[in-house]
Amino acid sequence: MRLQLERRGIEAGIGSLIIRLVSGDVFIRVPMVGQVAWNQCGLSLDRWADAKHDPVL
Repeated sequence: MRLQLERRGIEAGIGSLIIRLVSGDVFIRVPMVGQVAWNQCGLSLDRWADAKHDPVL
């Protein structure tokens, strides 16, 4: 398990599962399912087929 505290937020990861909470942004990436991002621009959903090659910053 990885827990990373940063100046703007927190990130937790267990294997390939990533949950990132940053001021004004929530990002959840679930392996073999996809990723969800919610911020001031709205809600964004990507299926795993589209999201698996995206780098996680």
